[in-house]
Amino acid sequence: MLKDKTSRYSYLYALLVNRDGRRFVDEGENNVFLTYAKTGRAVLAQPGAVAFQIFDQKTLHLLEPRYSTGTPVVADTLEELADKLGVDVRTFVKTVADFSAAVPADAADRNDPFTLDGVRAEPAGQPAKSNWSLTIGQGPFVCYPVTCGVTFTYGGIKIDADARVISNEETPMPGLYATGEISGGFFYHNYGAGAGLMRGAVFGGIAGTNAARRAAEL
Repeated sequence: MLKDKTSRYSYLYALLVNRDGRRFVDEGENNVFLTYAKTGRAVLAQPGAVAFQIFDQKTLHLLEPRYSTGTPVVADTLEELADKLGVDVRTFVKTVADFSAAVPADAADRNDPFTLDGVRAEPAGQPAKSNWSLTIGQGPFVCYPVTCGVTFTYGGIKIDADARVISNEETPMPGLYATGEISGGFFYHNYGAGAGLMRGAVFGGIAGTNAARRAAEL
């Protein structure tokens, strides 16, 4: 079962690779609370909807406590890790090596896990990593396999600023209001953490106020 305790949000400091041993996303595009939804969607598009978060010893201390709810795959070498994960060894090792070669020489000095540090790597044939780029080379190597889950849906009933449901004729339907996950038109390709709750709270208040006002007029 997917729970909050099984979330794996320290991917900012890892490399994310798929079952083919290839990176497929900018792990360090922004703060995790602005990227976890779109990163989950990217994982969904990978073979088997599975990805692997790869850490070395330089970044293990940055893992959130909830990582303790899972058992990692650990190996002394990248080749051994690839074999344990069932990914193509040659492709995986090349992916990691090419990424590490693209990391700036002063990355360790500039690295700051608590802000957008601008330490960018642009390996050929791979997505760039915008922040928190560090080489992957200090074993033992640690991997957490991940998949994605649904927090809430983006689609839903069209409403207006008064939380009134809009008909197919693009007119408000008298006395019918919607809010929260049942309403759509707010989010498309991404959303910020907590924004869904805020939407429900704000438009819930609007819908309730307007519904009460209408009931009083009947």
